[in-house]
Amino acid sequence: MTAPVLTLAGIVLCPHGGRVVLAGVARAVTAGVPLASAAGSAGVSGCPAPDPCVQIVWTGPASRVTAGGGPVLTAASHGVCVAASGQPAGAAILAGAAGRVGAI
Repeated sequence: MTAPVLTLAGIVLCPHGGRVVLAGVARAVTAGVPLASAAGSAGVSGCPAPDPCVQIVWTGPASRVTAGGGPVLTAASHGVCVAASGQPAGAAILAGAAGRVGAI
């Protein structure tokens, strides 16, 4: 099923309100904004939890659309936040808009 792709303009948060810093592909853009990729590392900044979220592990990226050597993230992708201790800390929250391009 087609879902809108995520771009670096999208807002993704950890469950505690920390901002997720998405990895992007500068050569793959929609509306002038780079696409977000599952290939790079997605860090978290500003997580106020006692064991703060430090990264996101993505599942369900696009299966047929790649950019920069890895699948692009879509609005249907799921991110699991990982705390500094290495323990899962909850699901990432897609709070911002996705691009106008769809991917499968």
